Amino acid sequence: MKVAVTSQDKHSITGNAEKCRKFWVFQIIEGRLFSRELLELSEKHSLDIKPQKEPHPLDNIQVLITGEIGKKLRKQMRKKDVRVIITKETNPVKAVKDLIYY
Repeated sequence: MKVAVTSQDKHSITGNAEKCRKFWVFQIIEGRLFSRELLELSEKHSLDIKPQKEPHPLDNIQVLITGEIGKKLRKQMRKKDVRVIITKETNPVKAVKDLIYY
């Protein structure tokens, strides 16, 4: 499973998923945190841009963790079968571990 976490400052979970262009992408294998990499999107791939027909760098995620998300983006994620988790947690690693061990 791949989990993307909004993190504009690269340290904490960002509150606005639509404007965020930096994401920690975690890979979870057999219930364990396997890897983590920083994904920096170009402006054209920002999530507040109207959906395009070309592939998006976040197309292969199953979960998006963020501090807040708008209705349009939530609907867009639902269409892609991406589970959206809104959290008050600020630590990306802790939020992913909470997901794994929930």
